Amino acid sequence: MNLEIFGGLNEIGGNKIFINIGDKKFLFDFGLSFSENQKYFS
Repeated sequence: MNLEIFGGLNEIGGNKIFINIGDKKFLFDFGLSFSENQKYFS
């Protein structure tokens, strides 16, 4: 099993978790990254 976590460090939202188990792959996307959206919206 391989687990990779993207986003979530020093921010709220936008967490993504990728799990690889043999020939099966799962990607969990937990919403928008508020820090990224502040670049475009006020």
